[in-house]
Parts: sequence; C-alpha cells; structure tokens
Amino acid sequence: MSIKFNSIDIQDKLNNLEIDDEKNITIFYGKKIDERSDAIHDYFQKNGSIRNSYEIYYIQNDDSFYINNLPIKKNKFNEIELNKLINTSFKIILDSTTLSYIEIITILFYLNKLKKNFKVDIYYVEPLEYTNEKVGFHEQQFHLSYDSGNLSYIKPFYLDEPLDNINKDKAAIITFIGFEDDRLATVLDIDDFNKIYQDVFPIISIPGFQYGWENISLTNHIDLLGKMKLYYSPADNPYASYQLLKRLINDIGYNQIVLMPFGTKPNTVASAIFMINYKESYDLDKNQPILATQFDFPVKKPKRTKGIKEVHQYKLTIN
Repeated sequence: MSIKFNSIDIQDKLNNLEIDDEKNITIFYGKKIDERSDAIHDYFQKNGSIRNSYEIYYIQNDDSFYINNLPIKKNKFNEIELNKLINTSFKIILDSTTLSYIEIITILFYLNKLKKNFKVDIYYVEPLEYTNEKVGFHEQQFHLSYDSGNLSYIKPFYLDEPLDNINKDKAAIITFIGFEDDRLATVLDIDDFNKIYQDVFPIISIPGFQYGWENISLTNHIDLLGKMKLYYSPADNPYASYQLLKRLINDIGYNQIVLMPFGTKPNTVASAIFMINYKESYDLDKNQPILATQFDFPVKKPKRTKGIKEVHQYKLTIN
C-alpha cells in the first residue's frame, strides 16, 4: 500500500470546492483559530449530506489526541480506532489549514495501514496575509505561535539510536523553513547538537504564496543559515516538495536523516506522505538511509492570519 498524488487544483473561493454528494465521506479538521478556519468549519457544517465529521487535535503535554473533545492517548490511537471513526467511508477529507503535522501524518499513516482503497482530498485555505511585527526597515518578525513544545520524534517514524556510537555516524537534518526563525534556532541550540548532527539542509519556499514572501523567510533566517546549502521548493506544491525529498535523501550521502517540517502547510503535507511511503517501502537489505521525523508542536496563536485567498485541493489515492 502507498499514497499517490492524483491532481492539484486551485479554486478562488471556498464555495467553489466540490464535495461529491456521497454519504460515505469522513472529514477531519482542527480547531478554529482565524478567519480561514472559521470559514472552512462553516463550509463543512453546511454540507449536511456528510455523515462523519471530526475535529481532531493533539496536545503534547498529555500525549493525547482530542476527537470532538474526547481524549484518547496517542499510543491507543491506531488503525482500529481510526476505522471506527470512518466506518464505511471510502473518501476522506483532511483540512490541512487547521490540522498540524502530527494529525496529518497520523491519520494518513493509519489509513494506509488499513489496507483498503481510499480517495483522500486535502484542502489548504491560503490567507491574504499573516500578522507580523515590523522590527526594522527591512525586517518583519513573525510570531505565529506561542512557545513551541518539546522537539520530539513522532512514532513510529523515529531513530532507535540517533547517534551510532559504534561507527560514530552522525545524522543530518532536512528541514523546510517558513517565517518563524525561532523554530530552527531552537534546533540548533540543542544540547550536544554537534555530537549528534553533522549537517542541516534547509528548504525554502520559492516561489512563495505571494511575491516577496520568500525574502521574508530568507531575511529572518539569514543569521542562522551561515554556509548551509539552500534548497528550494514551491510553497504551494506538495508533489514538487515530495520529489525534492526523494532526491535529497539519496543525494546528501547520510545514513541517518531527520526530517523537520517547519515550512508551509503544503510542504508539511509532502513531508507526511513521504515519511509514510518511505517507511512502507523501506528495505534494510538495500542499504537505504534510515529516516526519522521530529516536530516541535507549536501552539498556534488566534487571529494569526487575515482574510481568505485561494483554496488549494490535493487529490490522493491510497491503494
């Protein structure tokens, strides 16, 4: 089983999205935080033909998912529990606007483990603008989240031993970066960072969702990037980001790699799909790099964006 990209579509309005008039659809979305999330919550609620609809979010402090406000420990949530939620649905909709990395990768992973055929539509609603603080003539500082949680591996996508003490084989980091430089800074400030990691390979979104947004990312990270080699991928195209990850994993020449998606939500979607497919096809006998993923679990600030721009729709199949 694997997850495949079928098509990428862009609509200028949320109401232009077509949800097939089928009863066998299940929708997963996250908490309301801004105008975009308000709009997509309202949109889903107006589609009365949809039988199953779940708000899901993860809280790191108690290591639990909350599904329609009912907690379930992360280690108890599996393909069996997911199957109870989707029932007979064969089409799944994920609103990546409001879902974070851990919810997206967890739902897709267990859908894949069910060994059934699914159609999956992932939506992303683009904002008109992000809220920011102007701290200089050229610099805009973005604080889109409260303090992040602890940088942690997401099971089952983790290294048993991040540092091979026998071969002294250090790991490398591949990370998508966005507006918030403090997320990468936190990684670089990890105790014993230089004993564990050899290299960092940042990926910046070029072109950005809007002209000039890539310059904000570069400006905010310029002091951190140093002599790191930069890679580029479009902000809005998870398929292109997926293909870049396929090339990078083999090209950078490391046996242990940790993927950290701190960039745009389409980059995050690409990371989740790539991690799942890589794990599914991993063959120890082929001497493939060992791949893990870490996330910092930021708590998003309310009203972090303003307005609604285009709506992106990514159609996938699982078979």
